[in-house]
Amino acid sequence: MDIVVEWESGKLSVYPGKPGGGFSSATTIGASGWAGYEVTVGKWKKTDRYPSVVAKSGSGILFHYPNLSGGKLSARTQVDTGWKSLTINQLDWDKDGNTDIVARTSAGQLKLYRTNGSGKFVSESRRIIGNGGWNPMTALTSIRGYNGPGTQGLLARSNAGVLYYYQANDSRWAGRVTVGTGWNGMELAGR
Repeated sequence: MDIVVEWESGKLSVYPGKPGGGFSSATTIGASGWAGYEVTVGKWKKTDRYPSVVAKSGSGILFHYPNLSGGKLSARTQVDTGWKSLTINQLDWDKDGNTDIVARTSAGQLKLYRTNGSGKFVSESRRIIGNGGWNPMTALTSIRGYNGPGTQGLLARSNAGVLYYYQANDSRWAGRVTVGTGWNGMELAGR
């Protein structure tokens, strides 16, 4: 597993994971301009060989940055607009093989934006998959493999510094598990 890091300076780096554990030295995949962007990493299209980046600008524009070579981001394409008040994470919620966006609204709900596997959103009403109560979470990030191979879910840090794991099981949450306490002041890495 690799870690993508967004620096306060606006640089984006990746630390490639080593097969035996640990990480190789960082490689810059975005020299500048990432400050103020919210990024989430995953295989945006079903045909993607490598994970890519979906990013939300400060003005709420959603962009996709392909990773065609496994080490460098290609020119971005605009995916959608109107995302300013949403927090984004990539997650295959319904396990249909297509990466979706799970977005937290300003009202503290989680909404599902399903995709068609080709980088486009399915035209449908956005289903609520988390009814309120998500606003006390000061950080959310999607993660794979936390509870074993093939598992996926969200890590969420509460405003009290408690870290929770919410596993996604066939279009429903399996219930939260407390991972630990004292996580205030730390960033969350996932995916």
